[in-house]
Amino acid sequence: MTYTSVSFLFFTLGCMLVYYCTPKQRRWCVLLAASMGFYAIVCRKYIAFILLTGATTYGGGIALGRYIDKTAYSNKTKRPGTRRRRTASRQKSPATRS
Repeated sequence: MTYTSVSFLFFTLGCMLVYYCTPKQRRWCVLLAASMGFYAIVCRKYIAFILLTGATTYGGGIALGRYIDKTAYSNKTKRPGTRRRRTASRQKSPATRS
């Protein structure tokens, strides 16, 4: 299947139809399935490689998210991009500022 073939056009239109009929939370699944399906149709001998790569990437993302949740956002460290704000009771008076 080449990008200029009629079969690619029908494949793309079918994927778009399924994509827009799917709820927004699950649209990524449609895109993933369409992508893997396209690559499987183009070159069948790399199906195992494509599935292994997708599973490894997904698992790595899940593991990285859990690691970040455990370490970076614990009470011991500050979240990136946040600053401590001064409250009225902690502000220095104009006379004591240097």
